[in-house]
Amino acid sequence: MKLSRRVMLAVLGSLVVCLVAGVQASQGSRNPYHLICKRNVFALRAWAEPPVQPEPLPPLPKVLLNGITTILGDKRALLEIKSPAGPGQPPKTESCILAEGQRVGPIEILEVDERAGCVTLNNSGTVMLLTFERSGSPTPPPPSPGRTPANAK
Repeated sequence: MKLSRRVMLAVLGSLVVCLVAGVQASQGSRNPYHLICKRNVFALRAWAEPPVQPEPLPPLPKVLLNGITTILGDKRALLEIKSPAGPGQPPKTESCILAEGQRVGPIEILEVDERAGCVTLNNSGTVMLLTFERSGSPTPPPPSPGRTPANAK
């Protein structure tokens, strides 16, 4: 019996200790230093990731319309492409003749209208309409007057 009393006292003692610890933990808000965290004297903020800046888009290649031809049976655009300088590379200029649906690098010809003198193209996902005036190229000279029945003798 003496042993069971000791066990019973040990269990009751540990129960009292647990209850006292629980009461003290619930009274922790009465701690006078707890107000320091609420006042936020140093204007501390919660940790936040810096806002992610979108990566700037690379500059588009400049495309100049130099001419339009139908001499080979299909409509073709004569273009001059000025690519911007890349990292460690100088800017480059490339001339090409492209038919509708053809592509060179990021440039794709969508439509060639020889009567209106304009070309619709896709430049790196941006649809552009080029004319001789708007692309910076000079307007092609008017065709030279040929022999007509009026001035033929």
